[in-house]
Amino acid sequence: MTRGIWASPLFEIKKNHLLAGVALLCVETAIALWVTDGFIRPYGGDFLVSILIYCTFRGIFAGSRLRWALISLGICFGVETLQGLHFVERVGLADCRLAVVIIGHEFSVVDLVAYTLGIALVMVLDRKR
Repeated sequence: MTRGIWASPLFEIKKNHLLAGVALLCVETAIALWVTDGFIRPYGGDFLVSILIYCTFRGIFAGSRLRWALISLGICFGVETLQGLHFVERVGLADCRLAVVIIGHEFSVVDLVAYTLGIALVMVLDRKR
């Protein structure tokens, strides 16, 4: 009798993390659609997106908190690097609002700090849980 893919050592469903990920996705979507200020949208969104990625990975996959924190931070830093390389413009997606919202188009060291602070907070909160 097979256990199926969801019972494999790779997957470990954690409902609380998944629910947090879904809630953060809703908040991020609201920020992208309706917030136009100079703080929440650029910095709060980056802070929260690192937590969103972490919670989603922790909610689906097995592995340590540190592993998923580093992978999540790596993804965030990777996307920020793509911004610095003007990836959206280079691949011809500058007119695609979704691509610009998801990937962005301006590199900022402050964004790297926001991602790092988000991961630091979620690591502290996840440890206390």
